[in-house]
Amino acid sequence: MEKVWTVYDEDAGRSVNLVDPELVTLANGQKAVMGESEVTGKLLHRIISSEEAKTFFAK
Repeated sequence: MEKVWTVYDEDAGRSVNLVDPELVTLANGQKAVMGESEVTGKLLHRIISSEEAKTFFAK
């Protein structure tokens, strides 16, 4: 099953879906989802809480 996360793409001027994004930890310790925009091909990320990460990326 594909996992989808919605983020805002400034270049496209609208929200886009990231399909099967990966979970990354930023340098400051925050968690974020990261993936490529289907519209612009730009790499996008969105900071999420640890609880969201646990729920969304649970296997």
